[in-house]
Amino acid sequence: MAIDKVLNLAVVVIAVTCCALSAQVSDPFEAGYSMGNFGAIVQTDGPGGRQPWVPAAYHRDTLLWGVSFAALSFYGRIDNLNGPRPHRTKFGGWISVDRLTVKTAMSFFTVHKLYSEHNATVSVGYELGRFNGSAEFENHRYGIKKPRDVRSVSVAGVSMGVVTTHVFVTFSVSPLLLHSNDDFYQNDVTFRSAIHTVPNQFGSQGVVLEITPQKQRPVRLIVGEEYRFTPGFGVNLAVAGNPTLVSFGVVFEPGAVNVSAGMVNHTSLGWSKGVALDYVQ
Repeated sequence: MAIDKVLNLAVVVIAVTCCALSAQVSDPFEAGYSMGNFGAIVQTDGPGGRQPWVPAAYHRDTLLWGVSFAALSFYGRIDNLNGPRPHRTKFGGWISVDRLTVKTAMSFFTVHKLYSEHNATVSVGYELGRFNGSAEFENHRYGIKKPRDVRSVSVAGVSMGVVTTHVFVTFSVSPLLLHSNDDFYQNDVTFRSAIHTVPNQFGSQGVVLEITPQKQRPVRLIVGEEYRFTPGFGVNLAVAGNPTLVSFGVVFEPGAVNVSAGMVNHTSLGWSKGVALDYVQ
C-alpha cells in the first residue's frame, strides 16, 4: 500500500509539474471567470476583459479600478493521495485612467507540498480609437522544495484588440523569452487569435485559434458560448482541443461584487474546479 502511494505520488508530481512548467506561460485553461469558457468569451467592458491576469488590451471600460481573486484545484481523479490536490490561487488588480490601463497579478501553484511556482505579471495597455494594444511582462519562479531548487524565467508578450459593431477581435504573441537561469527551459511561443461576439439574442460566442509551432501538434481550437438569463446572471461552456477539454461555468454580477465558478473536464484526469471573486468601481 505504501509503495503504491509513493508510485502514484511520483506519477502525479511528474505529470503535473511538467505541465506546470509550461502552464505558467500558457495554461491549458485559465483561472477565474475564463475557466468556464477557456477565454473564448471576452467583452471589453465585461468580466472577461477586466481580469487582472489577461492582457490590458482586452479591457475597455468606464469603470476606474478593480480587484480579483481566483482559486482552483486540478484533476479530481487524483484522490488516492493524502493531502490537497494540485491547486492554484491568483489575485490582482487593475486601474484605468483615460485611455491607459495597468494590470498586475500574482499566482501561486503547489503540487502536494513538493513543488511550487510563483508568478508575477504586469500588463500596460493603451486605447487608440477602435484599437487596443498592450505589453505584458511576467516573471516565473519554480522548483522543488526539498532539496530546494528554485529557477527563474522572465518573459514578455504583446497583445492587440480591434472593436467593431458586432465583434471584438484579439491577437497576441507570447511568451517572448527575456531571461532564464534554467538550462532545460523550452520557450514555446504561441500565436493566439480570437473573435468574440457582442451579446446577441443567442448569447455571446467566441472562437479562439492558437498556434504553437514548436509543438508536435501545433494547432489548438477553442469554441465557447455564454447565455445570460438576466443581465446579471448567466452560464457558459466551451470545448477545446489538444488536449480535449470541456468546461462549464456560471457568472453572477449583481453589482460591484461579482462571483463566477467553473468546472473543466480532462478525459483522463477528471474534473478541475474553481471560483473567483471580483470587486469593481
